[in-house]
Amino acid sequence: MHLILSIQPDIYIGGLRVAEPVIALTGLIIGSVSWYAYIRLGRIAEPMTEQRLMRVFFAFMAASAVIGAFFGHAFLYHFPFYFKLPGWVLSMVAASALERASIRRVSGWAGEKNSRFFLSLNIFKWFVFAGIVGTTVFYPVVQVHMAICMLLGLGLAEFYIWKQRKDSASRLLLLSIVPLLAAALIGAFKLSPSIWFAHEDVSHMFICVSLWLLMLGAENMQPLSPVMAKAA
Repeated sequence: MHLILSIQPDIYIGGLRVAEPVIALTGLIIGSVSWYAYIRLGRIAEPMTEQRLMRVFFAFMAASAVIGAFFGHAFLYHFPFYFKLPGWVLSMVAASALERASIRRVSGWAGEKNSRFFLSLNIFKWFVFAGIVGTTVFYPVVQVHMAICMLLGLGLAEFYIWKQRKDSASRLLLLSIVPLLAAALIGAFKLSPSIWFAHEDVSHMFICVSLWLLMLGAENMQPLSPVMAKAA
């Protein structure tokens, strides 16, 4: 398969112009996977706080993806560019919820004081990045925020838990970073198999894989404690 740089053409349905149609469609697929995960995690009989935070993550990801599909791609030509902001900000809320879940999972080892610090930093960081993206309307700011939450927040916390007790949830959560990195590289290099399946579409599919692994990780979460880790 030959990889090329591509720009996706508009299509017309009747008299309706739809910009970046496949990109909008794959964005809706992200929204659908996120909403499915939100519903599926809602079936857990007695969810832990961390699992509730994961549901918050999926709810905001679903909303962000749907808003992005319509206002950020399909019909952006009808609106000012800053209409992309609501979807971006919601995805940042989702990333913060995801990071917060992992911080809470590792709190038994980090100690109460350190846990409070990192939870406060989680909120402070969101306000800083939201302020920057609101004033610059620059999407890479959103990507940097997501990278920090996934790599430094979720990544370090879940790696520590996995190292302590080979936790299956941590393994799945760590694996979710791999397709997300692939999506970032594809987006950065704008690699695409076809003009009708642009690099954004390829990235979106990898994001769906990441979301699925995050859902499985959330389902496998069990109560953790340093005592359990030492026993393991």
